[in-house]
Amino acid sequence: MVMDFAENRKASYAVEVKSAHFGKAQITMHPSVCFYKVGEVQMRHSMVFLSDDICHDYHAVHHFTLASIEALAKAAPLVQRVYIFSDGCAGQYKGLGTFADLSLYTGKRIQRVFFGSEHGKGEADGETGVINRAVDRAVSSGRLTVRNAEDLHTWCSKELTRTEQPSLRDFFLVPREEI
Repeated sequence: MVMDFAENRKASYAVEVKSAHFGKAQITMHPSVCFYKVGEVQMRHSMVFLSDDICHDYHAVHHFTLASIEALAKAAPLVQRVYIFSDGCAGQYKGLGTFADLSLYTGKRIQRVFFGSEHGKGEADGETGVINRAVDRAVSSGRLTVRNAEDLHTWCSKELTRTEQPSLRDFFLVPREEI
């Protein structure tokens, strides 16, 4: 599983008044990309978490990690061990709070692997790029207005979800209160 916070997505309007440029809401995008086998098929499963909570702290990491593992368990129940690759940011993935949260987890065995902070560019960054380009095209064509995470989740779930093997993509809306 490769996970990383993306740069916050700003609210987007096809036509906006000048003052809207300076006070745009921001949306957290956190992709988790998992690789696993179903029979002989190598699966790539992207789970993108969207939230109006923009703290990017270990509480958010804990929520996204547990939700990713839960979704992985449904998709591939035979998986026994999860390897999580992320950057080494102490406030998010590598700090005391994150390890304390993981120590309380009693499900699958988890092993953490860290890239240097801001140096691990991989599957999660690619997912974010694909999503951002599609959203930008929809906004500029007037088909989409993104005021908050719920708007983004609704559109992405309808337009960008992938359900055909071997590459899957799901979107999850995470209310601020859940983090």
